Amino acid sequence: MSPWWWLLIVPGTVVGLALLLLSAALFTKTALLIRYDERGVTLRLRVFSLWFTLYPRKEKPKKKPKKQKSKKVSSTREKPAKKSGLKGEVTQALKEASFRDYLDILTTITSKFIAKFRCEKLKIDLAIGGEDADKIALTYGSVNAAVYPIVGALSAVDKLDRCEIRITPDFTSEEFRGEGEGVFSVRLFHSLGCILALTKKL
Repeated sequence: MSPWWWLLIVPGTVVGLALLLLSAALFTKTALLIRYDERGVTLRLRVFSLWFTLYPRKEKPKKKPKKQKSKKVSSTREKPAKKSGLKGEVTQALKEASFRDYLDILTTITSKFIAKFRCEKLKIDLAIGGEDADKIALTYGSVNAAVYPIVGALSAVDKLDRCEIRITPDFTSEEFRGEGEGVFSVRLFHSLGCILALTKKL
């Protein structure tokens, strides 16, 4: 066989194996965990049996600034500030979002991907306070109207494994307190689509 054939066979085999592994990985079942509590939001991704934290990212320890020798500066023009980009915008949006925003995000996930994912766990614990009784009642009704259709839709198509929901009005407090957690198993291909949808929502 001519040695030129090896130049085609070897790279072709490598590319073919890479595409095979990529396609197998894309259809691997993963899990996306969304948690909200007093510390804020947490996003984690499970691939096989390994968990990866997507948000918040661990802050790297700051390096001590090196002592620099004084040099004559020829120009005093300031460098333009670096743009934060999409990652910075998403991080800022997550920090500023309220619990109602996360309910809206959960509704988006459910409506778009209900046929593709399974909810392994859904836990919501809310205590709804407010300035007066009328606002508390309105908020209580709005939250129930957002949560229970999601639970009903998941239960109707047998997509919900565990569910714990407690929503109570608190007429003795002016604060809206709550925490929630959802674990959604989905294939990696659909998980990437879910993350893109969340990015657009934010």
